[in-house]
Amino acid sequence: MLTSLRNAWRNPRLPFRRHFVVFALISLFAIAQLTWWSIFQFHEGRRILSTQESYWTQQISIATEKRHELGGDFDGWLLRAFSDLESASGGAIRVSMSARQRLDELAGSRMRMFISEGAFFGLLVLVGVLYMFRTLREEIAIEHRQSVFLAATSHELKTPITSLRMYLDTLRERALPPEKRAEMLEVMSVDLDRLNDLIERLLQAQKVLTADSDTACEHVDISEETVRAVKEMVHRIEFTGKFRLNIDTEYGRHAHADPRRWQLVVKNLVDNAVKYSPDGGMIDVYLARRERWIELSVVDQGRGFAPDEASRLFERFYRSGNEDTRTTQGVGLGLYLVREIVHSMRGRVMARSEGVGRGSKFVVQIPLAAEIGNA
Repeated sequence: MLTSLRNAWRNPRLPFRRHFVVFALISLFAIAQLTWWSIFQFHEGRRILSTQESYWTQQISIATEKRHELGGDFDGWLLRAFSDLESASGGAIRVSMSARQRLDELAGSRMRMFISEGAFFGLLVLVGVLYMFRTLREEIAIEHRQSVFLAATSHELKTPITSLRMYLDTLRERALPPEKRAEMLEVMSVDLDRLNDLIERLLQAQKVLTADSDTACEHVDISEETVRAVKEMVHRIEFTGKFRLNIDTEYGRHAHADPRRWQLVVKNLVDNAVKYSPDGGMIDVYLARRERWIELSVVDQGRGFAPDEASRLFERFYRSGNEDTRTTQGVGLGLYLVREIVHSMRGRVMARSEGVGRGSKFVVQIPLAAEIGNA
């Protein structure tokens, strides 16, 4: 067993293996302590009863010898010397019923105390073990997501860079017709936009993770910022010819927000819809007032998700689906940034889907400017 633990400790291929070894050792130690304590308390209770019975036996032996010496004064002496004993019929000496009752009550109270203390200690051990297990599981999940994030980020960076280099070498080495050059330059522009968006997300993710990442909010027209963000996305989306993007907005909706970060929210939601929509699918963007909220909705006809997955979509590095079979691009930061940015604007975000293969709807709500002023 020691050899197995030593090999597990030194094995770098398994993530957090050392944590598992420490977790197992602490758990075994806690269980051993609880078992030993329970056995000790059980034997301690029996020892107290045995000791008291032995003590009474000695008292009865002494009192029997004194009976022959004291004669008629024996009962008074017995009451003064050994209050737990009494004379029985036939000259016998026995332990009084009241003394045995007190002993039973003492043993019962101690047993109840031991059981309650043992249960409380056992509960603490169980809570500690469960907390450690949950912490280890979360650490492993985070490490796995981070490794996936690094791989996805490397791929996201490498793909447009490789494309840019290829087109740049082609333009440099060949004399192409003007229309072909214009087409290549357009592709390069799209790749640069893609790189810029990725870098922007990484920078924003770093900002929201730092303590001094206060949002520079101001009074802005959310309608205009939404339209501006969607128009920037239209150029890239329609260039591929695979998707249709529709926007329907109510104008003149103002809020206290960071315009740059709000545009990032819109772009991330639209980009998420693009990733999971089929070719030729429609992506709808709606902006309207809902009572005291400004509500942004992004609806797609993509793969959707299970209802129990809705809350996890906004976790950092989380990506829907199986890591081994996923074909969509992304680094698992888009929806996380949406949640953090919206929360910084005192808003809320929700994900809805009727099931896998039935599309998705992401809803963002932030307070109207007047509502924030009245808060």
